[in-house]
Amino acid sequence: MFESAEVGRSVDKKEYEKRVEVLRTRLLKAQHALAGTSLRLVVLVGGVEGGGKTEVARRFLDWMDARGLSVEAYGEPSDEEKERPEYWRYWRTLPPAGHGAVLVGSWYTRPIVRRTFKELGSGEFDQALDRAMAFEAMLVREKTVLVKLWLHLSQKEQRRRFKELEADRDTAWRVTKQDWEFSKKYDRFREVCERALTKTSVAHAPWTVIEATDHRYRDLAAGEAVLAALEAALKPSSAPAAKAAPDRAKPPRIS
Repeated sequence: MFESAEVGRSVDKKEYEKRVEVLRTRLLKAQHALAGTSLRLVVLVGGVEGGGKTEVARRFLDWMDARGLSVEAYGEPSDEEKERPEYWRYWRTLPPAGHGAVLVGSWYTRPIVRRTFKELGSGEFDQALDRAMAFEAMLVREKTVLVKLWLHLSQKEQRRRFKELEADRDTAWRVTKQDWEFSKKYDRFREVCERALTKTSVAHAPWTVIEATDHRYRDLAAGEAVLAALEAALKPSSAPAAKAAPDRAKPPRIS
């Protein structure tokens, strides 16, 4: 699956600036239209460490009206969160109607990490994915425009990115011991992620896999995926968000 996201896509500065000007205008127009509806926008930004998840979230804040957009990042559950149902921590950070949220990490993060380190068996992992799919189906029924982005890097590019960050004392803090441990388990992580994305990319909540080597291409692809979903949802002729979608998974879209 991920081979198609390792072909070296890039966008030069001139083209980037031209496309961003149009993209920002359309994103703002769509966001302002969203504000007058009962819809909400939820963007999941997941992917390989070093792929730029935080940078993509910042870009959305740059391109859209921050008054109607929040960014949430999920680390290890707090003691309070551990005492409550699994999805409580996500429910409490979802945006109200007419607003949007960009989630750095999501309900997929812990199951994928735990499966990578063999803390979950195959059956337990599938059950976790089933819960994620049920949660997403409920969100869509509740008029959520759900966009799932996966930022991909090859192992070679991931390690190059880590070394580049470590070489600059202003960014060295961003690379942790855990990041390097993940890099050692890259093949295992990739296998687990491929299973997760294939199973959970369905008609009402597909994944868009984005090659993250070139930051301009990455950011444009992420922005254009969100724009396409918003504009489709806001069309008067769009099918109701609550309509049930088929259970059969479709392969993730490759941008």
